[in-house]
Amino acid sequence: MSGRRSIDGKDRGGQPYREASERGDGSIFSAAARTLLLSLPLAGVVGCAPQASQPPTPTPGQQADLFQRRVLDAIDAHRSAVVTSAQLGEGPGAWDSQPRVPDGATTDLLWLHTVLASAYTDEPTGQQRIQDALRYYDGRIAFSHRKHFVDRWLVLEPGPLAPVRACEPDLRESLSLPLAKLRERRRYGCAMHAADQAAVTLRYFSARGAAMCAGRLEDGSYVLFGVTSERTRRRQRLGPVAQVQPALLTISSGFATVTTADASEKRVTSAGLDEFIGGNSALSGFTIYALDPGWQAPSIVDQRDEEAKLCGS
Repeated sequence: MSGRRSIDGKDRGGQPYREASERGDGSIFSAAARTLLLSLPLAGVVGCAPQASQPPTPTPGQQADLFQRRVLDAIDAHRSAVVTSAQLGEGPGAWDSQPRVPDGATTDLLWLHTVLASAYTDEPTGQQRIQDALRYYDGRIAFSHRKHFVDRWLVLEPGPLAPVRACEPDLRESLSLPLAKLRERRRYGCAMHAADQAAVTLRYFSARGAAMCAGRLEDGSYVLFGVTSERTRRRQRLGPVAQVQPALLTISSGFATVTTADASEKRVTSAGLDEFIGGNSALSGFTIYALDPGWQAPSIVDQRDEEAKLCGS
């Protein structure tokens, strides 16, 4: 780069740039340098081949657009899934030996994990790593580190989800999640991850607020959860669990579409946002999250064997 003309007509050392005519012989090179240059073979002649050009690095905006296209492709790729409400565990031989994946089916949350994993990488081993990172705190495969409550997951370790910036939630609720009761009911003999952080504050949108927020969002895909009303929680004995029914919200040219793995329908369904809100009267509101296209999944540590030995039956 040394000696290259700058916008102010000076070289990088700050000295006036010398034109070729200033040498008097019409050249900016010495006689020896000219002899050496003339002796070098041209590109394409034996002994000298042109270097392959490298593709330009995508800008952050281009990377975000590419990621959004991948999300849409992943939704389409997994649209035919059979959906169940089966209980899952860490697989045979683990402390919770229920299957990690339902046989020939998926659950609502597992479907979301699968779509996101497909959007972040094409590599099968990489997709499993991302699914494990979404399902377990610190990437540690164990009952103690499983993200049992969506409400706690999105406070302690929300990545790759992030709050939307275009609008502020209009509702707030404090929750005390039954982490200790879960451990006692399952007779789990080890400590749960972050056991002292069972109380969380949830900020969410009313139905009207969610519709207004969707109108302010840029085109792209977002993650949406329904928030159950206190009355519904009491009637269905859900306990203080608020965020349910995970879905993907797609905004395109002013249209908002919600795609979700619906266990009651046993299939993946899509509907306009207004229709989705109107058809879920048991929900008191919604949370909306953006997706970070640059998110990196942590390393995965398999603790199933150790947990099975140490944490009781």
